[in-house]
Amino acid sequence: MNFATEVTKEVLKVVKKFAPQDFIVGYRISPEEIHGDNVGYTWHESTKLVKHLTAGFDLDYTHISSLDYAAKPKDSNQPLVKLFKPSLGPETLLMIAGHIHTVQEMNDALQYVDIVSLGRATLIDPKIGYNVDCKIKPNM
Repeated sequence: MNFATEVTKEVLKVVKKFAPQDFIVGYRISPEEIHGDNVGYTWHESTKLVKHLTAGFDLDYTHISSLDYAAKPKDSNQPLVKLFKPSLGPETLLMIAGHIHTVQEMNDALQYVDIVSLGRATLIDPKIGYNVDCKIKPNM
């Protein structure tokens, strides 16, 4: 946690000094990075890190980057994004990216998160966000 804590601390220090007051700062993390038996980290460890960061710093959002937004870890029957929500500070929004290509997938993901992040889907359909069931529409 030391590296992530120190980087976050420094970023917020620079933002406070040089950025406009309404500048948004978040933390992006892959929920699991497992490579063999002894290399990487699990969702248990990453939720502890997210809890530590959102409790110690005024972050606007936490961004979970996954290959599949609906993926469930081997030791849980809940999607990873749902497992992260309790780790966030009360004002920290949760964002997800990962295998979201359709309006249906976007609406499904919005059941668990505050913000859906798109990449490939917007290349295919630049106005895809207009069809999503949410209160805030994209500014296009």
